[in-house]
Amino acid sequence: MPRQFVPLADAPEHGIPGTPLGLGWVAFHRVYNGAEKFGAIVKFGGRLYVDPARFLEWMATQPRISPPIQRSSNPKVKGASDSALKSRRNNNLRLKAA
Repeated sequence: MPRQFVPLADAPEHGIPGTPLGLGWVAFHRVYNGAEKFGAIVKFGGRLYVDPARFLEWMATQPRISPPIQRSSNPKVKGASDSALKSRRNNNLRLKAA
């Protein structure tokens, strides 16, 4: 079966999940993340093309990331978790004591 390549900008219309910014990041780092070697993303004539079938196969081989950390609504540091604040305080105390 011949491979089907679509321009990177049209990738979401062909069933590739992700935002345009996220796909751009994957395409920019295609050499380092293995997408180019896998054949999921190719560069031809200065443009980037995606093979939707190979891209989905490549995504399945990638390790899963852990879920995001639950954040508190601490007014001192917006978006910081309580445990992160405690560890920062402990580190600061250790530095002051030294």
